[in-house]
Amino acid sequence: MIKEDVKLLVVEDDDAIREGLTELLLLEGFKVTETRNGKEALDVLIHSEPDMVISDIMMPIMDGHTLLENYKNLPNNKNIPFLFLTAFADNTNIRKGMNLGADDYLTKPFSRKELLRAITTQYEKYSSRKELFAQQAIQEFDKLNEVYAEERETLTMEMHHRVKNNLAVVTAFFELGEMSNDPNFIHTIKDRILAMASVHENAYHNDLVCRVDSHKLINNIIDSLFDIEDFLLVSQIEKFDLNVEKAIPLGLFIYETLTLLLNQKYLKSPIRICLNSYLTVEKGCLSISINADTELDITNLGNNVEGLLIESYAKQLEGTIKKHYTDVGSQFFLEYPI
Repeated sequence: MIKEDVKLLVVEDDDAIREGLTELLLLEGFKVTETRNGKEALDVLIHSEPDMVISDIMMPIMDGHTLLENYKNLPNNKNIPFLFLTAFADNTNIRKGMNLGADDYLTKPFSRKELLRAITTQYEKYSSRKELFAQQAIQEFDKLNEVYAEERETLTMEMHHRVKNNLAVVTAFFELGEMSNDPNFIHTIKDRILAMASVHENAYHNDLVCRVDSHKLINNIIDSLFDIEDFLLVSQIEKFDLNVEKAIPLGLFIYETLTLLLNQKYLKSPIRICLNSYLTVEKGCLSISINADTELDITNLGNNVEGLLIESYAKQLEGTIKKHYTDVGSQFFLEYPI
């Protein structure tokens, strides 16, 4: 039984046939859109979603078979039925349409009964396909929800572990620092806690739940740090996904390293920092270089606290830090397994 709200797209270049066909279908309770050729019909199909196409084959500008071929190439097409009307019911013509995905043919002239029977048959098949696809989609959605639930549980446990680990690092920072010798010590601790919270938040809010967009993560860190004028940052950040267990320590490593370098007051002004993040076959790679008149070691600059933090995050990454000095400055490489 066909519902009254079934939408049909009629494609026919002969005005008399098109108008007569449209009137007949409207009287039967269908919703009908008229077009004069395949090009007009394709535009309708791009912007709307009828339940069936009833189309002539031989038409100017774009014929019926070309319309069907173009429709099949549309992204996210719903595979709606195509019922062709033709005055030439030869096997070659029909075979061509069937190969393209045509659902049925009616030879002109045809009766009202033949037309309605063909529409009913194809619509019922289409409805059955839609119901089957809907059931499969529900099953796939349920499976996906199960996977997401497992991933979120894994993520929660990982985040809990990382928070505990990094709070322990900050606690060690408190113990190693001497508040009396540095009036900005409390502000420094506050900045680190805020940075840690930001990295954790960036790692949690991502589309793939347990995967983090490294490009977005690193850019967020850069945006939060570089709000001063006496520096020049050059960055090339390749886009790839990281597990949360890698993303959090990588973000904190970058934050600590850049913060440490920017706080070296004796560096040439403007400070020029180049940061590259990229992926090899088995490793993530990070390169940070800075203009400096002297050799720098990010694990042993200023006092040992910042260096210990950097080494701690490199250790969480299971990464290795390499140093390279040239006439124009210092360069640091971090490699870590993916």
